[in-house]
Amino acid sequence: PLRRIALRHIEPKARAHSGKMWRVQCKLPSRVSDVLQTGNAGSARGGLDAECGTAWVTHEGRVHAWALPSRAGDRSTEGGAVPDTYAEYDVAPRVAGDTSPPLVHVASADGGATLWVVAAGAASGKVAVARCDGVAGAREEMGEARLPRRENTGAAPRVTALTAIPSARGGLIAVVGCDRGELFLVECVARGTVTATAMRRDGASGGSTPGGASTPGGGSINTPSKWGAAAMSSAKAALRFLTDPLAVDATDTDEDAVRSLAWAGPSQGRGDATRLIALTGRRLEEWEVDRDGGGGHALVVSNRALGAVMRALRTEGDVELISAAPAPGAGVGAAVVVLAAEGRRWSLHRAELRAGGDSLAVLASAVPAAGAVPSGGGGARGGATVLAGGAPTDAALVVTPGGGAALFAHETLSEQMLMHDPAAGGGRVMSAAAAPSVGGWLMLTELMGVVAYSPATADAAATPTEVEREMETEAPPPLAAVDVPIPPIDVDPAEAEAAVRAEFAAYASGSGGGPSEAGV
Repeated sequence: PLRRIALRHIEPKARAHSGKMWRVQCKLPSRVSDVLQTGNAGSARGGLDAECGTAWVTHEGRVHAWALPSRAGDRSTEGGAVPDTYAEYDVAPRVAGDTSPPLVHVASADGGATLWVVAAGAASGKVAVARCDGVAGAREEMGEARLPRRENTGAAPRVTALTAIPSARGGLIAVVGCDRGELFLVECVARGTVTATAMRRDGASGGSTPGGASTPGGGSINTPSKWGAAAMSSAKAALRFLTDPLAVDATDTDEDAVRSLAWAGPSQGRGDATRLIALTGRRLEEWEVDRDGGGGHALVVSNRALGAVMRALRTEGDVELISAAPAPGAGVGAAVVVLAAEGRRWSLHRAELRAGGDSLAVLASAVPAAGAVPSGGGGARGGATVLAGGAPTDAALVVTPGGGAALFAHETLSEQMLMHDPAAGGGRVMSAAAAPSVGGWLMLTELMGVVAYSPATADAAATPTEVEREMETEAPPPLAAVDVPIPPIDVDPAEAEAAVRAEFAAYASGSGGGPSEAGV
């Protein structure tokens, strides 16, 4: 038997926020304010890492990086504190390329005294690492790595996602995702030691291209993983036989481009490893990465995600997976929140990863109404980010490429608690991060700097209307959305199900009204 849970269509309501909900955590550095006030500031990109306590803005190849104040709440609650440290780094043109801005991440393990900058050119196939002194502003080039070119075309992979963390040995570890699903583990411990190792999905690591590591000189360095197939658990070693061919290695289509990368905390039972959630165009994966260096990595779980999301939405339309984030959860597998889009229609999905290569287990889904997620002029697809783990603990924050932001909460992600539209004033939200320690979330805004947002005093901002859909038996029991007695009606079950499917398909494709308008 199948269990039904609610797929809710969310109608946003205008609301006023209490001043106590917002607090400027850190002012923008004066140099960054100058950049964002120029006429072409729209090309600037921002980043925020709450765990490392870093923020950055990249504009025309220059990275402006700073450390968030460690005691901002004590030093200022009105106008915000000034950054603890600040540094600038110019990404070399040979790395940045001339087609798209470079992808950048800034990490720190010492409160911002040392700011590690990793930059990957979108099309150059090169990754550079620099170490900046956040106090003196001095910078040191640590080296570059060249991603292995594809054997069939000789072209460098196009970089689509990047994330980084400090390594346990005082250096930097980064993961680079590419347009055909490739993942590369970039490591740097000291100057001249930057390497890039292909993260193989078949359990192999190290060796020659594409499993080896590359240096500026072009030579391949054999960097074997201490988590080789022989050392992996039987469950992990068997994964390559249980997954379908798409999970074994990258494909030859852009449909499997890496859409997002997110760290998910320490691995259970392995203090020297951290978990990584990787979303491609069709799959959701969980990896383990060794923070001690040496190229250690292992694919733990790979689930089919696109089909699972389409089944949850009951559509055969052009659905695109956009972003995924680890979320708090106590289920069997890793809990995640997935953001998807169909045309200009967004959807949010709470799910669990399941071992064995099966489909992603979608536990609940929500389809925000048109306008509930402001695009800010950036369009509905590509570049948007979903975040989880803030406050409330069951909430998910969506940030769009144009600077819009929306917060949805509840087990079914059906209650909207925040809607920020840059067109209405307040400027763009350039990046965000879950930060329970400051009350919920940190947001990097182009006008106010880094702002702490706590929705603890927020009252409900959306009234969901319920549309039932079928789920697997392991789905948790639903929460009642509307407590209204409904008299029994004698209808044919097959005809009723066909009517519901037709009405929701028309709604999802944009050719009909919402299911609530159709009487569902």
